Amino acid sequence: TSTLSAKGLAAEVLVTVKAPASQNPVQHVVILPTKGRLINDGLSSSMLTILTLDEFGYPVSDQDLEIQRVQGDGSIPDTARTDSAGIAQVYYTAGRTPGVVQIQVQSAGHTAAVGLLQLPTGAAEQLTLPPSGSQTHLEMAAAWSAIVGFKRVEREGF
Repeated sequence: TSTLSAKGLAAEVLVTVKAPASQNPVQHVVILPTKGRLINDGLSSSMLTILTLDEFGYPVSDQDLEIQRVQGDGSIPDTARTDSAGIAQVYYTAGRTPGVVQIQVQSAGHTAAVGLLQLPTGAAEQLTLPPSGSQTHLEMAAAWSAIVGFKRVEREGF
């Protein structure tokens, strides 16, 4: 995909290995943000890749997602739907209040949450949020993080 940024045109590419969709029921929801830290400028954004997975970690297709910002300001769609590969992508756009933003996603009775830091420019760069969740969730998130690649290339000047 490509988007327009404040600095000019930017290209965003998401690459993943597509596994065949499972016919099993959803047992896990995994959220993979492209950025875990944003500037609280009301403009910065992070793409969230959301996966609905069966008990073995295989994607489950065509699942409705309910999305809620539990803590912090900013904006994100309330709903989405996974595609035939069990993947959905939505953008969270930062608000203006510094702090932790918590986003929760629910599908088929299963819930996942992710925390993002929203801080001013110049705030200590070493501040990050550790991943959280059950051991199984952390393992699935790590496995999918290794096969979902994201790259944003800014265009400098014209």
